[in-house]
Parts: sequence; C-alpha cells; structure tokens
Amino acid sequence: MSDVVVSSGAIMGPADSLWILEEARVCFVNGHFVAALVLCCAFADQVISDELRDRGFRNVSSDLAVCRENSVFDGGLLNEIEALRKIRRGYVHRLSDEHHSRLHNRIRARNLHPRRIMEDDAKRAIKCMYGFHRATLR
Repeated sequence: MSDVVVSSGAIMGPADSLWILEEARVCFVNGHFVAALVLCCAFADQVISDELRDRGFRNVSSDLAVCRENSVFDGGLLNEIEALRKIRRGYVHRLSDEHHSRLHNRIRARNLHPRRIMEDDAKRAIKCMYGFHRATLR
C-alpha cells in the first residue's frame, strides 16, 4: 500500500472525508476487505460530490457523466470508480442469484477463493480512493 498512500505532512480537508480515508486504510490493513471497499467508494463519492459542488453543479443525478463532460477527474479514475461501484453493489444490495456482481458468481467465474477476490477488490478500491485523494490535493 505504500505506493498509493499520500503522506506529505499535514493534510487539510473535511473531517468526515479524512476519517473515512483513514478508516478505509485501517480496514484494509486489518483484512476487512469488504468494509475497505465500501469505505473507499464512500470517500470517492464524497470527493466527487464536493468537487462538483465547488464547480457550481447542484443536484447532479449522473455525477460521473458530469465529471467526464467537464474533465473534473481523469477518465481512468472515473472508469475505475464506476467499476468499483458495480462490485460494491454485489456486496451491499440483495441482487438476484444470477447477477454477475454477486460474490458466488465471481468465485465461479474467476475460480479463486472468496478471500482472494475480496482482497483484490479492496486493493483496487484503495488505489482508486488515494487516486481521488491525490487529485484533490491543492
């Protein structure tokens, strides 16, 4: 994780977002991978919302589309959070048994242990979260 964590001294920002950032890191380090993923997505959602609000956008229903249209964040970062949101849905919403985001379907498709899949998801989420964090440092 040392290749993605930003540690440039004091970091200012909304306290709730910074605590979510730290909580996600702690969850990941302690092997709570689904919790880390959920918190990373929450952090990204807050950052996206804050950036859009700061640029004068209000009540945006399709935040990623507005970000893309206005070059608010790098396209690769937006693609990654979009993919992670879909993965998160499989963990936090009761989807149909056949839905591709459900863990049991991903286990079959990837032929991996569930713990490995959850860890891989969390690694992607941590990198994405710190990508959004770096993108908003001023």
